Formats: sequence, C-alpha cells, structure tokens
Amino acid sequence: MRRHGDHEEVVAVAEAVSGLIALGFALIGQARSRSTLEWISLSMGESLALSKNLANCVDWSCEEEIWKWSSPMHRAQIVVTEPGAVKAREILEQEGYDEQV
Repeated sequence: MRRHGDHEEVVAVAEAVSGLIALGFALIGQARSRSTLEWISLSMGESLALSKNLANCVDWSCEEEIWKWSSPMHRAQIVVTEPGAVKAREILEQEGYDEQV
C-alpha cells in the first residue's frame, strides 16, 4: 500500500492493530526489559486503549513521506503474543512458505 499522508491510512492501521489485540494475537509494548531487552507488553486493556488512540500519535512527514511518531509518550511497539505467532505460522504454511521463514 502506497502511503500518501491521508489520515484514513493511520486509522485503518490502528483498527487492524486493535483487531489483533482483541483476538489475543498482539499487545503493545512501550518499554524494554533492562536484562533481556524484550518489549514489556501492556495489559490487553491498556493495549486496546492505546491502539484506539494511535491515529492521534503520528504526523505525516511530507519531506520523508512517512508517518512519524509525534506523541510525547513512548512510541508504541507491536508485540506478537504466542497465539499470534502460532497463527502467523499457520497463515504462512497455508500460503506455501517454508517452516524456516
């Protein structure tokens, strides 16, 4: 999908992320563990609340033609849950991708 800076692009992504969270396939992380550097997931409720506000956290950069995080809060990172990883593998297998992908 080519991005053009239309606000509806971010709204569509935010809705997709909310759907993945609601299904238990993803959560949002905003901080990393100091010992493992893995993202620390927010709760499902916190992740859903933030995902519904994602469209208000970014601005379009005309110079770079990308969406940039503009919120004062830490940038949101999508964290795939174990059920999400299982589902992703199922989809890849259905599409004919090798297990090593």
